Amino acid sequence: MSDLWFIANTNTVELSELTNDETGELLGASYTVRMTMSKDGTEVAGQAWPLVLNYDNSDPAEPKFIGRGSHLLELIDYEEYDVKFEAFNAGDGVYGEWNDVVTARIRGVK
Repeated sequence: MSDLWFIANTNTVELSELTNDETGELLGASYTVRMTMSKDGTEVAGQAWPLVLNYDNSDPAEPKFIGRGSHLLELIDYEEYDVKFEAFNAGDGVYGEWNDVVTARIRGVK
């Protein structure tokens, strides 16, 4: 995932090579991956959370999960936002989570 999100743009989240830490197996279509974005513990307005990432196996050599963040997200230039990812398989009870940080920027401004 990019560590930069552009303000007033649709941003694509693409996660590949997600694996189960215990088995080493790649996560597949039986898993649900979702994310939330927050600032100081409050979800960012302009998007329904959690955002569910869709499983994409169009290239079997590189399966991935893809989601698109809304262009309506209320982001502030140069602010950092906390992103929480969750992956789970309801069938076998496997659950995992991890965090990342992204910075918002206005596209085309240096």
